[in-house]
Amino acid sequence: MVSSKREYTRNEKELLAILLRKRGKRISSSDIVSLHFSTRRKPKNANRSVTTVLNGLILKTRKNQEDFRIYKSRRDGPRSIQWWSE
Repeated sequence: MVSSKREYTRNEKELLAILLRKRGKRISSSDIVSLHFSTRRKPKNANRSVTTVLNGLILKTRKNQEDFRIYKSRRDGPRSIQWWSE
């Protein structure tokens, strides 16, 4: 039988680990970017890149029927989007 689960990329795994370590506490997208690129050079469009991957992870974790969900707040002007897992 072939598994219908989609594999996570290294980048997705790293971002998932950041969210899951927070154990449901909200974290801003700018803080996620800082943690994600703490050991390497941050690319020019780091915020956009991380947000795109996290948006994709919302769908991918649901499709993979994981026992947790990823959520995000609505954009609120200049404030960063908040992300969390439950």
